[in-house]
Amino acid sequence: MKPPRRPLALAAWLDAGFTAALLLAVVGSMLLGERPVVVLSGSMEPAFSPGDVLIERGVEPRQVKIGQVVTFHEPGSDRSITHRVRSIEARGPKLVFTTKGDADNGVQRWSIGRGAELGQPQWRIPLVGYAVMLAKTPLGLVLVVLLPLLAIAGWEIYLVWRPREDRDRRPEAHGAST
Repeated sequence: MKPPRRPLALAAWLDAGFTAALLLAVVGSMLLGERPVVVLSGSMEPAFSPGDVLIERGVEPRQVKIGQVVTFHEPGSDRSITHRVRSIEARGPKLVFTTKGDADNGVQRWSIGRGAELGQPQWRIPLVGYAVMLAKTPLGLVLVVLLPLLAIAGWEIYLVWRPREDRDRRPEAHGAST
């Protein structure tokens, strides 16, 4: 008895289709001026959970209102933080924001020039951020991209080079229809 090959091919095609759809959604949103951000912590739960991908549009600081969620670069680091705005004060050429994660106890105060840009989440893709973060590692690149491609290529090679009697047993080879 031969091992079933169809479930493996189906899984590879589903993985490839899912990956292609996600790439299309993210790249399409980037072409529209939006950018993807992966949520790394639970500071904004239940609104956003770790592993979510947020698709954000740039917004000028003076357009932001209290209660809105914004993404900003943490002062003095390269890290992005997504929090809810608690207060905004104008101090000369800068705006001073006080933000807090929905699940956090403490607030953060930071300032930004009036002409700078913040990110504002437009929509969310749950849990996909885990795959994105995994794909950024060498092992993840193999698991998320290379293995499905190799499985699909292997299946297609099998279909072309399989023994003649396997091809003759297929219903379409005998002109049968359903």
